[in-house]
Amino acid sequence: MASRSHPVSAPLTFDLPESLIAKMEVARANHGLKTVSELVRHAVAEFDFASRLSGLKILESGVG
Repeated sequence: MASRSHPVSAPLTFDLPESLIAKMEVARANHGLKTVSELVRHAVAEFDFASRLSGLKILESGVG
């Protein structure tokens, strides 16, 4: 059996306003990505969680 090249993932689904979807489509095209899912993965990978979430209880408790 072939090994997986990516870790197992789980789908994440949520509703977004059409205005935000339009902005995401523009960003997707500007980054040369094929899908909005790729854009979201890119955004999460590049997001600086440490600086944005500093001081929040979740970081202080060691979760994350």
